[in-house]
Amino acid sequence: MLDLFWVWVSTNLKSVTSLPLAPRLNEISTYQLRTMTQNPQTLPFRLSFTLLEAYEDLVPPPGASLGHPVGHVVIRIKVENLSLDNIAANLTKIEIRQANNHKILISKVLSPFDLGGLQILEQGFHLTNSNGFADWKELDAVVTYRWNDKIYTTDSAKFKVR
Repeated sequence: MLDLFWVWVSTNLKSVTSLPLAPRLNEISTYQLRTMTQNPQTLPFRLSFTLLEAYEDLVPPPGASLGHPVGHVVIRIKVENLSLDNIAANLTKIEIRQANNHKILISKVLSPFDLGGLQILEQGFHLTNSNGFADWKELDAVVTYRWNDKIYTTDSAKFKVR
């Protein structure tokens, strides 16, 4: 029986060698072996924010009170949880500053919130002040947040007031 098998293999050897080689088990691609792990040195979330609009409303609408806000800023904050675990996002405040001397024009305190695993949260804010922006035609925004008992800040690019 073994002799018959050997004869079949030797006669069909040309067709066997033309077949592509099968991958060995130790040659599996690295992307198939990766698993989601959490590196304690990196933040498990991504924070981005966008200044959408900054403008002055110098003429109050009819019937508005004397304390009508003059300076308006619209900002959007996006927080993405990059881990499978729930996290507490401790965003502490948003500040709108003059771009040239960093004087704070508007400040808003934020309350912390929880994000579920792989959750994305986008929140918009309409911030106002009663003084306007006077001669300052460029603003920037700063978001302050806390992670592992350290305080971090993220600045935006300069934004023109219209």
